[in-house]
Amino acid sequence: STLDRSSAASDVYKRQMQITSVLAGFSLGQADILRRAMGKKKAKELDSMREAFIDGAKQKHGISPQLSSEIFALLQHFAGYGFNKSHSAAYALVAYQTAYLKAHWPAEFMAAFLTSVISDSEKLSWYISVCRSMGLKILPPDVNESGRSFSVNKDRVIRFGLAGVKNVGENAIGSILQARKDGPFKSLMDFCKRVDNRAVNKRMLENLIKCGAMDSFGYKRSELLAVAEQAMDMGSNYQKDYQSGQMGLFGDDSFADVNELKIPKLEEIPKRTILQYEKELIGFYVTGNPLDAYVGSLYYYTPLRKISDASEVLDGKYFSVAGIISDCRIRNTRQGDSMAILTLEDFNGKMEIVVFPKVYRDAARLLYQENAISVEGKLSIDERERKIQALKIKPLQEVPPDLHIKIMKKDENGIVQKGLKQIFESFPGDTPVYLHLVDSGKMIKVERCFWVDGKNAGVYQALDDLLGENWYLKA
Repeated sequence: STLDRSSAASDVYKRQMQITSVLAGFSLGQADILRRAMGKKKAKELDSMREAFIDGAKQKHGISPQLSSEIFALLQHFAGYGFNKSHSAAYALVAYQTAYLKAHWPAEFMAAFLTSVISDSEKLSWYISVCRSMGLKILPPDVNESGRSFSVNKDRVIRFGLAGVKNVGENAIGSILQARKDGPFKSLMDFCKRVDNRAVNKRMLENLIKCGAMDSFGYKRSELLAVAEQAMDMGSNYQKDYQSGQMGLFGDDSFADVNELKIPKLEEIPKRTILQYEKELIGFYVTGNPLDAYVGSLYYYTPLRKISDASEVLDGKYFSVAGIISDCRIRNTRQGDSMAILTLEDFNGKMEIVVFPKVYRDAARLLYQENAISVEGKLSIDERERKIQALKIKPLQEVPPDLHIKIMKKDENGIVQKGLKQIFESFPGDTPVYLHLVDSGKMIKVERCFWVDGKNAGVYQALDDLLGENWYLKA
């Protein structure tokens, strides 16, 4: 298990600390610095401790510099990647099995994977983005199709599980699945008549509507929410009468017919509110993303960095990301100055942003939930978390008016030309496209019929796949 591996690695590093302490006379503080350098694979920091290790081994035990150098080289080698053979053999087998399943049964494999992290919203959000990059579609929960966990329907599409909906408990899920054995629910009224009203309350019903679990009934979410309480009351009355043996005048239940629930025609809830409901109740956006309107800007205003790109090798370096503020906490320093701690999310993950007073004073007007910003600053990653100390914060602007594509190499076989044509035809829109041929220095404005939808993330992902990640040229 992950816990076992983490514990094993921790034990190994503790033994290494003891070795350096006993062998080279390192203090616990020095030994811990060495351990961190090995754990984070910081070659320069590790190398800087070589002389201290060699001198300490000679002074404490009279070990020759040649032998202590060889011992230190073993520590450096282990820092590259240390594993015992039995462990790596087991890893190889699991890697083969999972690769086979992912290649031949991708939807089922990822559905099982998502189920394993259903209670961890950050991991769930990340792996949902992985599914989308694999071309796998994920549908919101549905009372007529979802099981408890993620599943794959007859169209090979992953369906979100009911267990992932906030405040919908196990008793409610069991009641829904039991009632569904008699056939799919035909409407909201049918659902309220058949599902045990002691297991599903008004709040659960509203949450199911808000997250899209009742979209299959054919009504807008605003319309269903408007009659949710009435439907619950009618369903409850029906169940009481049914249990007491009191039926309609002619021995049927026509008095509680579906048609008795009059559903008004209303405007739909604003798109942004729908997305907020989805994020709040199931942990991710299903029908869209607030960042969709800024997808071109993510390329234009940031140096092709995603939050998920923040790896340990970039620790301490300048880093730039952009996204939506999902949480903002204002704090006061000991000196009484205001600062902020943000949670920033993009399509693939989230990160903590620390905004100290000097930067806060300039950017305070931008720091509120659901606002889109770009952040430049110093990246910090340790064993527990990753964050950026913000040096500059700017509003994330709408999509730039034009799309400039850099073509680095000669297209001798026409592969790039064909690929670009396919991308332009797949994502038609109103954003003008310019091709910059680096070898010849020429710039070509693409014909109007090949302009693209600059707000569609698929355009940028497709260009990444065709040209690599350095194709975007700022005009």
